[in-house]
Amino acid sequence: MITTSHALLNIALLGRKDHPQRKWSAFWGAVFPDLPMMLFFFLIPALSRLFHISLSGKFYYFPHYRIFIDWAHSFPLALAGIIVFRLLKKEWGWIFFSSMFLLDLEDFFVHATYPHEQFLPFTHCRFSGPLSYFDPA
Repeated sequence: MITTSHALLNIALLGRKDHPQRKWSAFWGAVFPDLPMMLFFFLIPALSRLFHISLSGKFYYFPHYRIFIDWAHSFPLALAGIIVFRLLKKEWGWIFFSSMFLLDLEDFFVHATYPHEQFLPFTHCRFSGPLSYFDPA
């Protein structure tokens, strides 16, 4: 799914009219895991033109870049965040991590081409979903 779709769906699922602050936590929980990819698509082309080099084909596969994306899409990390912030009674935190968990769940089925390591730290396997969010075939 596209980040804006995640944000809209998660705000609809987690936001409430009587608690408008929930919408911001749900929004940032849906956007935060995809920030490196957004930077990749907006910043790298600009830097490539500025320095006259091609970074897009190389940068996406750098291990340091991928590790942040994979950890940000980790089911166990999101669940741990939900539990910790529920115990601390911090609504913004558990809404944020609930939104991250929903993003991970939504991505699990539509990342056939570029799957994440969604079960870090327990396994480094990349589980490909049955559908691709951008490949019609």
